[in-house]
Amino acid sequence: MKRKITIVMLVGLIASLSLAACAEPVNPYWLRIRDGFPNQATVLEQVYEKEDDTVYIRASIPRIWGVGNLEWQDRVNREIAEGVNAFVDDIVDSAAEAKAMFEQEEWDHFIPYVGQVDYDVKLNRGGLLSLTLTFYQYTGGAHGMTHVEVLNFDLTTGYSLEFDDLFPTDSDKEMVVAVINEQISQSPEWFFIPEFDQSMFQPEQSFYLQEGEVVTYFSLYEISPYAAGIPEFTISVP
Repeated sequence: MKRKITIVMLVGLIASLSLAACAEPVNPYWLRIRDGFPNQATVLEQVYEKEDDTVYIRASIPRIWGVGNLEWQDRVNREIAEGVNAFVDDIVDSAAEAKAMFEQEEWDHFIPYVGQVDYDVKLNRGGLLSLTLTFYQYTGGAHGMTHVEVLNFDLTTGYSLEFDDLFPTDSDKEMVVAVINEQISQSPEWFFIPEFDQSMFQPEQSFYLQEGEVVTYFSLYEISPYAAGIPEFTISVP
């Protein structure tokens, strides 16, 4: 009887191994998003503020620290700072030109331009780092405009992650399409489109990582009206 039980267990083990071998491999990035250990790298904040009769600026600039490759770390921090500074300089210059025109035309009640930059660390584990940078500007009119940029890094290689790294196949992308369409079907009045398909993904589709999830999003007015905000769609990592 003991020998029979052993044989049955062995057959069961072989069957399990055969099924595992036939199963579709799990994307290694998904495993790192879901089960990765916390990184030693951290993100520090540098704040820039400017306020006068033409502008109000407040920019929180992230600075990555604790990465083993100091050359890479310095380059990325410099590029982030340059991008934020370019945004700030553009608002400051535009405000100065608008203020000068108001004074020349002797108009009253110039409303200062506003520029704000905030960041959020979405994921910092498994050798992956995902940051969102939110740029807000008000330069007159009915409302301001918000734009979100994301930095998704694989700290083990120094490369930026792309949408296709997380969703390389058509079946992977269809999983995302299904999530988007489910959300559209629940509130169709908040979208310009009745249905989403793969052809609507951008060449560099925006997304960020968070614990156990990938979140893809679209810019204002891209698939929905301004009042809907920036539409986000959350895909749980298998």
